[in-house]
Amino acid sequence: MGSGAVAADVKAHPQRRIDSETLLGGERTLVIQHQGEEYTLRLTRLGKLLLTK
Repeated sequence: MGSGAVAADVKAHPQRRIDSETLLGGERTLVIQHQGEEYTLRLTRLGKLLLTK
């Protein structure tokens, strides 16, 4: 599959968007399960997002 096919797929299926405040639900951390692994999404003191395994 060439890069043109990937670009066409993105246009055909726009990415979902969710606000980080909605995602975190008022908390500063969120645990995400992905393929049997756990990842932690943290909101830092500076307002940045940090994803760690």
